[in-house]
Amino acid sequence: MDKFSDHTFALFDQEFADHASHMCMIKDHARCTGFFDQIKKHCKGKRVIDFGAGTGILGIYAAMCGAKEVWFIENQTNLHHTIHELCKINNVQNYSIHHDVHQAPSHYFDVVLSETLGDIGIERNFTRIFSDLITRNPGCIAIPDHIKLFHSTLYLEEIEKENRYIENFPVNLKTDMLYPLPGLRSTRLDDMPVDNATEIFSVNLKDYPQVPDLRIIFDVPKPKGHNFMVFHWKAYCEGIEFVNNDPGRSSNNFNHWCQLGFHIPKDNKLGIKLDIQQGPFVLCANPHKDFIENPKEYDKKYYVPSPDQFVQDSGMVKWT
Repeated sequence: MDKFSDHTFALFDQEFADHASHMCMIKDHARCTGFFDQIKKHCKGKRVIDFGAGTGILGIYAAMCGAKEVWFIENQTNLHHTIHELCKINNVQNYSIHHDVHQAPSHYFDVVLSETLGDIGIERNFTRIFSDLITRNPGCIAIPDHIKLFHSTLYLEEIEKENRYIENFPVNLKTDMLYPLPGLRSTRLDDMPVDNATEIFSVNLKDYPQVPDLRIIFDVPKPKGHNFMVFHWKAYCEGIEFVNNDPGRSSNNFNHWCQLGFHIPKDNKLGIKLDIQQGPFVLCANPHKDFIENPKEYDKKYYVPSPDQFVQDSGMVKWT
């Protein structure tokens, strides 16, 4: 049986053991407010699980809003002391802390909540395991219970500055290994409303997809005057959107969990693969039709989880 403590955040353990990474999320005011509004709505008098609890702020707030009992599930055991300390100073008493999701109760909790949202909505296999927890009690409220992933395009002056910098660089960098390779990057965009959001994937966490991954091929959008493509998400509970990382969010938010973005590539099509079991988000330029029609053969031939790579023989660029 898969264990949360064995598998989740395999590539992020050191990052999320650091309190600074949690302060980054805590300082995202809109993000926290969205979760807190749902907690106020659903947790009074309920048994609550805070899955992937981190510093425990969601479960603690649930207790402050009248939750009957709170279970904190956090595999970074160095954070357990922080959860205890925050519970103490916030007068939270009826709680327990565990490192393994299988130590959580079966079939007798009312609400399960999780701060599972990353750059592209799905944070490695964390969200899949969260969904597995939800299925233990299909009647529970899940915060979130649905995630939608979008792409949009817009104009960024920063891209033009970058182009001018490369043009004037003393060493010629115009190779596909470096430039104009779009380069998937973490991006903080705010105060930049988008009007061309296109849905890519919709993932119902109460009915999690059983296929190995989700993948599509689409034409590269090239609106006049736009030079940047950004991926962003929306999260829902009981049909209500309660938080997103849309580029139009106000910069008054103080901090902002990043989107992913890159220069709009010169390629005609993009292939997107979202591995819903392990989480890597993969982009490739001008993918072969087997990307969709024969994915196992395609992945066997081309896909190796690794840093950004240019596949010289195929003319294909992969971002992972």
